[in-house]
Amino acid sequence: MGDPLPRSAAFVANLAIPEEDWPDLASDVLLRTPSRKVCMT
Repeated sequence: MGDPLPRSAAFVANLAIPEEDWPDLASDVLLRTPSRKVCMT
């Protein structure tokens, strides 16, 4: 495998936030689907 891709400063800063402080997704954002594929952006 090659070298890891560089990460932006904003991405690295987000990694430093504890999971407990992550905002919750509203139930209207989450949709049930029969597919096993997921797209996370």
